[in-house]
Amino acid sequence: MFSLLSGALHTALTPPPLTLLILGVDSSGKTSTLESLKPVYSPSSVAVPLAKIRPTMGANSARMMISSTPGAPQASPSPTTYQCTFYDPSGSPGSRSAWSHYYEDADGVLFVVSTGQPGRMDEVGLLFNSVADEVDCPIAVLVNVVGGADDEG
Repeated sequence: MFSLLSGALHTALTPPPLTLLILGVDSSGKTSTLESLKPVYSPSSVAVPLAKIRPTMGANSARMMISSTPGAPQASPSPTTYQCTFYDPSGSPGSRSAWSHYYEDADGVLFVVSTGQPGRMDEVGLLFNSVADEVDCPIAVLVNVVGGADDEG
């Protein structure tokens, strides 16, 4: 009886798993963003070194435990830990039509914009508006700053 109540209580207090999409035009840094999250939130996962990332064919995915309390252990679910599945589908123009298959299950979208692609901002704006019209979840915009004060070229 105790285990039944304990299991019911655990189920009631554990937040549901979240599905998050990482979207943006090709070469905007979507896969780099996903791979950068792995060592932070999923230390047992093997992250691809950023220098070895190639254009995505199909989609990448990763499952991570993310705590809403900074520094909290992420080993097991708790009321402040979320099991998140990230999907990083290809951003190439020919692949974007497949994005709609992910929308229904999405709990959030991380839309990545690269400062290294200033000539594509019109395309990025149209794509963002299209995604915003189609999804029924929050959208966060991540600006991937390419280059910086240390770059001389």
